[in-house]
Formats: sequence, structure tokens, C-alpha cells
Amino acid sequence: MAKSTMGAAINAKIPQYFHQLPHHRYWLAVVHYQPDQQFNYFFYVRRLGVSTYSYPLGGEADQLANLKATLATFRRHYQFPIHFVNFPEDEVRKLRRWYYR
Repeated sequence: MAKSTMGAAINAKIPQYFHQLPHHRYWLAVVHYQPDQQFNYFFYVRRLGVSTYSYPLGGEADQLANLKATLATFRRHYQFPIHFVNFPEDEVRKLRRWYYR
């Protein structure tokens, strides 16, 4: 699979938001924004009993090959859970099966 420049950009931005602290949860959200025909990436940080923060990481054209390349590059460095937002349910199942294989 081809290297993703978006995946490398996401991997470069994560360290400024990720700090291994107790009682914190982290995850990556991929939002399919249909009006702009693109995927947007957000990094979420949640501390127990405190508000959830989301940090925008970037966006790219909504092509499945781009998404898979980005997630493959991301997965090489981090094992955070992925949340897929505004995707059809059957597409979410396929992507989860592919990502967590």
C-alpha cells in the first residue's frame, strides 16, 4: 500500500496532544463530510469527569484508497481506537474489520 502524506502529517501532530496520563482516553475520529466530499481527522482526549477535547488533524479527498493508506500509516505508530462518523453502517463494518485485522 502506498505511503500516505496525510498519515505522516497526523503522526507528526499527535505527540503534542498525547501524554500518557492516568484516567485519560484517546481516540482518532474520521468524519466523512459529504458536502465537501472529504474525510476529516480529529484526535479526541477525554479525562475522567472533565470535558472531551477534539483537535483537528487535517482532511483529504473522500476516496477509500486515501483513507486506508492514511489509517495504515497511522496504525504503524499508534494503536488508538478509531471512530468512524457519518459513514454508512456497512462501510463502518468493513473498515473496522480491515483496520482491526
